[in-house]
Amino acid sequence: MQLLSIINVMFTKINRATPLFTLYKRWQQRQATALTWKAQNDNQEIALTTVPKPNDVYYSKLNAILKEKGKQPVEDRREVPMPILRQCTEELIRETPADLLELWCSCPSVGLW
Repeated sequence: MQLLSIINVMFTKINRATPLFTLYKRWQQRQATALTWKAQNDNQEIALTTVPKPNDVYYSKLNAILKEKGKQPVEDRREVPMPILRQCTEELIRETPADLLELWCSCPSVGLW
């Protein structure tokens, strides 16, 4: 536990750093915008979509896996068996582009991202 608190302090001291959750959230927003533009170009009815928080995406995926395994949803991740947590993480990784960080780094400004 001591090591985790030291690492946490190290990350909070980095000036002008972009949290990975922010990066993931922006990617979600870009995906939603792209779907809206595609619907407009295809002359389809546009449905307003709200982008879920990364935490909500994680817990909805986790609860779906728990339900699939016949277990009750839990609020504390420490109560979830490790294989289920691993499966949840692996599924989220597959759904997220592998080059997300590279895409972000290749943009010359925040506005272009």
